[in-house]
Amino acid sequence: MDVTTIVQIKIFIFLVVAFFNFLLALVIWYRGKARVTLHLGITAFLSGLFILMYAGESFAWLYFPKLGIYFARLTWIAVMTPAAFIIFLYYFTERLRYLRAKIFLWYSTGGVIVVLSLFTSLFVKKIGESSEDFLGIGLPTEVMPGLLEPIGRIYVLLSLIVIFYILLNHYFKAEGLKKLQIKYFVLGTTIYTVVAVITAGLIPLLFKTMAFVEIPSLFSFLWVVLTVYAIFKKNLFGIKVIITELLVVAMGLLLVTLPFIMETMPMKIMTTGIFIVFSFIGYLLVKYTLKEEKEKEILEGKVIQQTQEIRTRVDELEKFYRLSVGRELKMAELKEKIKEMEKD
Repeated sequence: MDVTTIVQIKIFIFLVVAFFNFLLALVIWYRGKARVTLHLGITAFLSGLFILMYAGESFAWLYFPKLGIYFARLTWIAVMTPAAFIIFLYYFTERLRYLRAKIFLWYSTGGVIVVLSLFTSLFVKKIGESSEDFLGIGLPTEVMPGLLEPIGRIYVLLSLIVIFYILLNHYFKAEGLKKLQIKYFVLGTTIYTVVAVITAGLIPLLFKTMAFVEIPSLFSFLWVVLTVYAIFKKNLFGIKVIITELLVVAMGLLLVTLPFIMETMPMKIMTTGIFIVFSFIGYLLVKYTLKEEKEKEILEGKVIQQTQEIRTRVDELEKFYRLSVGRELKMAELKEKIKEMEKD
């Protein structure tokens, strides 16, 4: 498979993910119709927008090389996504003090970075030929960072730290459904953060290559999906079920690509067999985890029901006790009055 075909496949993947991000934003705005979901929709829309810019960068490399620098600079619109998510969290956790000032601060700071990245070379200096071998991920060109590029990354890192702080701080105060919703938020944010730190942080730092910086953009879609699912779904599965499903799907996607990579027919057959066996085992694992979660919910429901019954009985006993004591007190009062009347 040549480089051009790989890049075309990558463009297709980015376009599909961007489309679903835009579709998700429309669903959020249509169903939510509130300020809290407004900013969640903006998060999904911005996520789709910067994924689209990565698709544009790859498209430009194939057909319009001179436009590649502009798409590379527009990918910095990614800094707006965590900012929009933070505003969503402010509404969700009801942190409404000085909210207008916070909204202005986060959006304006991100906006300044986007404008500077587009019209100056402070964030993206140029696009040059990569000195690395082409690995099938990323372009065979290298984005040369500008003078302020580290500041942009610090801004994104600060945004993620603020997100985790808000979520964890509210998690210990929340109860019931809201606490489970926050677990979904934390899971989505953690997955995105880990992938971003590895592919856009550690790898560029240790191996001096920017070939993998596009990968977190795809995981931002998963981040938004988990958040939207937690907001609109009334009966949420436990986090254990979600994590199991994500791991099974991720491993399945990895194994399904192996037969296409292997060169010999015996290896293709063997990797196909491994994929089929794993798919069956993965299905059983997810089914067992889901069954275990449902049994846990049934057990918790029975405990809650029994607790309510005990409370009802305690209330009845307290009521009976108050009536009995009240009657005894009245009997004592009547006896006193009778004794006083007999004396008279």
